[in-house]
Amino acid sequence: MKKINDIFIGQNFSLPNNFLISKYDTFLFFDFGLGMDLEFLEEFSDLLDLGGFNKQVNVLDCDFNIVVENWILEHDNLIKNIRKITGITNDYGNGGVIMADTDLNWVAVQDIPVNWGIFAFQSSKKESIRLFHMMDRDWFVDIERFKAMEKVLIREFGEEFINVLLSNYGNIRSKP
Repeated sequence: MKKINDIFIGQNFSLPNNFLISKYDTFLFFDFGLGMDLEFLEEFSDLLDLGGFNKQVNVLDCDFNIVVENWILEHDNLIKNIRKITGITNDYGNGGVIMADTDLNWVAVQDIPVNWGIFAFQSSKKESIRLFHMMDRDWFVDIERFKAMEKVLIREFGEEFINVLLSNYGNIRSKP
């Protein structure tokens, strides 16, 4: 797999770099402020409750400095931690955030809040892929939706870009 940095250089469409490792092989793309969007975090917390998933996460800036450690995603502490994340990432960097559950079933990365981000999952782990299938597709674009929009995206970003995107992220596993 090519490094994400090499894929998107010179493109108007940018995604985070320096986080993908081979065990994360199933992806959802998003364009809201990761770790800063109260509505998303509330819905995500509810989803984790519903599925019985680990709600404990670590949040880092894109230089891998811990911003919030062992945060349990609960409605009553969301605003306090959003303020902390926003304050630290804006004071010491570009606002980029990495968020992952402490079991590393998923990792989400957004290098700056105005760019697209990626939720990455491990298809080899049942909990990871189960969460992927439960995620609300109104919040995300999966690779299948990218394929459905291919003609529009080719006009906007070029065929080479779309081919690289699909070849690097197009390995979604079938539903269990």
